[in-house]
Amino acid sequence: MARELHDDLGQQLAALKLEVSRIDNRAEAAMTALAGADLHNIYTLIDQLVVSVRRIATDLRPAMLDDLGLIPVVEWFSDQFSARYGVRVIRQIDADDIDFQPETATVVFRVVQQAMTNVARHSGATEVMLKIVRDGPNCIVSVADNGRGCPSGKRPARNSFGLLGMRERAAALGGELRIQTAPGQGFALSVSLPLAEGSSAG
Repeated sequence: MARELHDDLGQQLAALKLEVSRIDNRAEAAMTALAGADLHNIYTLIDQLVVSVRRIATDLRPAMLDDLGLIPVVEWFSDQFSARYGVRVIRQIDADDIDFQPETATVVFRVVQQAMTNVARHSGATEVMLKIVRDGPNCIVSVADNGRGCPSGKRPARNSFGLLGMRERAAALGGELRIQTAPGQGFALSVSLPLAEGSSAG
């Protein structure tokens, strides 16, 4: 998907910019100042779209996962998260025997990233427990905070954007997402992902 975004849509945007440039050159003599301003706005929008496509393509699978591996990237992200938000991250990572497939590694990282971003935005927490462990044929990823939990005893909507994205990523690999929360008792999110056969590093 990232390659499709970059190669297909990126090329079409480049072609669009070229065509606008040709129109600009042909109409330059008769163009009013207002029309020129409008074309300038079009150029700006195209440039912004190109940047967005590159960012989305990169975000789908960060290059660091290929360069460093999942666990070092999660460790790095946790350190950055703590430094930025002042939230202590307690880690229990016991995944030495898991040889993460690329798709699984991407989902694990995105779940950690989104869940901890939600902590920073909504929880008011001072501490987060991050776990990545193996449980039989599954990898369990959990993020639990000591924040305020959901107000009025209501859980967040199942279709809220961040949770929806995590559910869809997990479901695509045959996994599932679970939530446990209550007012004043923090928020805990857990994702169970089945591991492919042969994922043990033997």
